[in-house]
Amino acid sequence: MPSLYIITGSNGAGKSTIGPDYLPQSVQESCNVFDGDKLFLEKQRDLWKSGITAHKEAKKIEFTFVEETFDSLV
Repeated sequence: MPSLYIITGSNGAGKSTIGPDYLPQSVQESCNVFDGDKLFLEKQRDLWKSGITAHKEAKKIEFTFVEETFDSLV
C-alpha cells in the first residue's frame, strides 16, 4: 500500500531544506519529493516571463497549479 508523508510547519521552519531528510531512506532514493513552495515559485517565474504581471491573477493561477499538481500525484 502506498504511503503519503506530509511535512508541515510555519514559514522558515526548514520544510524545504531539511524536511526530506525526515523521510525514510528508501523513500528519499526512490521517490520525488513534492514541494509546493518550490513549484509555486517556478510557476510564478514562468508567468512573469510570459508577461502576466498582475499579482492577484498570477497568485490565483499559481495556487491552482500547485493544487492540481498535488491532486494529480495523490
